Amino acid sequence: MNINSSYGTICGMSRSFANFAGPGAAGSSRGNEACDRVQGDCFAFQGSLGPNCASSNTVTYIFSDLEGKKAEVMGAVADSGGVVEQELPIIDGMTVTFSSDNVKTFENRMTGEFKGIKADSDVSPCLYKSFYPSSFSVVDCGAGSKGDSLDVPAYYSNYFSGDPSRSGAIGEEKVASDTAVMHNAFIDSMNLDEIHASGITGKGVGVCVIDSGIASHSDLAEPVAWKDFTKDASESPNDRMGHGTMVAGLIAGQGVESHGDIKGIAPGVDLIGAKIGKVSEGITALQWAIENKDKYNIRVINISMGDKPSSFVHGDPWVKAVEKAVDAGIAVVVAAGNEGPDSSTITTPGTAGKAITVGALDDRQTVAFGDDDVAELSSRGPTKSGLHKPDVLAPGVNIISTLAENSFMDSRNVHSEYVIQSGSSLATPLVSGLCALLLQANPDLGVQDLKDIIGKTARPVAGRGVDDQGGGAIDPGRAVEMALAMKNNQEAGTSLA
Repeated sequence: MNINSSYGTICGMSRSFANFAGPGAAGSSRGNEACDRVQGDCFAFQGSLGPNCASSNTVTYIFSDLEGKKAEVMGAVADSGGVVEQELPIIDGMTVTFSSDNVKTFENRMTGEFKGIKADSDVSPCLYKSFYPSSFSVVDCGAGSKGDSLDVPAYYSNYFSGDPSRSGAIGEEKVASDTAVMHNAFIDSMNLDEIHASGITGKGVGVCVIDSGIASHSDLAEPVAWKDFTKDASESPNDRMGHGTMVAGLIAGQGVESHGDIKGIAPGVDLIGAKIGKVSEGITALQWAIENKDKYNIRVINISMGDKPSSFVHGDPWVKAVEKAVDAGIAVVVAAGNEGPDSSTITTPGTAGKAITVGALDDRQTVAFGDDDVAELSSRGPTKSGLHKPDVLAPGVNIISTLAENSFMDSRNVHSEYVIQSGSSLATPLVSGLCALLLQANPDLGVQDLKDIIGKTARPVAGRGVDDQGGGAIDPGRAVEMALAMKNNQEAGTSLA
């Protein structure tokens, strides 16, 4: 049998979240062509793992779309010495772990073909490589890194370190010359203070952050629900990496430590934390979110993580799980990835047609829109299936957000409460927060309504195509106005033209 897999043989699947190996690093699978063997337009089982793949004795695969073959697969797994780790009902599948010696036995035992098979790889937060050392694979959304690192601007470093040449500090009264560096420019360019002052803060809307966790921070309310899907199975919120805490801050940060200078787009939302480290855990988290949708009013899911896209988009397990969540009435907002400016570089599950896929905008840290452009790092479309992606852009270059104390980010940061980074990871929560604002303004909006409003009110970036920017840069003020107009028209029995 030839089992068509939509991802290659991956070594080192048992690495913990804190011990990723980056492209080309010792123990890495991503820089090792011997571990990613291509057959035609798909990756396939090849029996033994081959040379230079000795970093692990086991490999775990995600099977999806089993339909009537579940019994046959489970029998073949048992006969070949594999272990079914867990069933994944949301994708009609399961995860199976094999030793490097028994993959070939499994292949010989099976008959027919499958296209819904993917290695259960470590997920990669969509941050650009400026922050992480080369020994981490979390820096590039899992598909290699492009270009030089984006250094933190000197004015931010001086600002955070209390350089006396700066004329202010976070939370102190700003002087005009320092306004652009005292907080994220999008606070002003999106008129967020005005929106929040009108009472639109996302209040009561549940936003589930599927990420590395959420740490305790003065700017963040305690999550209304928490679930750790990693092997740690921790009972209380935490974030050893620090990525999820940044994401949460951009959605729901209340600006306590900065006296309002650094805050999220929807500070009134109810946060739900779902900690993951692997693709299968992300799939399980999506299923959990669907099952608990009504309990916690989960209307939005944020996924600022990604993985190498599958050759068969409809066979991609993560894409299938995302689309099931959308079908359940939850808006799933996903990072596009950081492999720009090359085309066709959108990472999964951002390749899902039903997801709201977010690319990164470089706003130059100015309020004016005229100098904005698509960030070079932002992944471009189309997807392998021909979909135009991303759907929209949001600021994602040199963004300040909440810092998880004692996390990996904390070990490399210069401020005790906040951290600066770049990537589509940080653009994505701004769109998730915008969804929450719209849902508070008009609770009757469906997922497609949200996608339409955000796209129709976005501002196109001059000179860029649809596969660079989708509809363009989000405009929360216009979007909220449209959501309210739709509500008023619905109540009056009319419709928008």
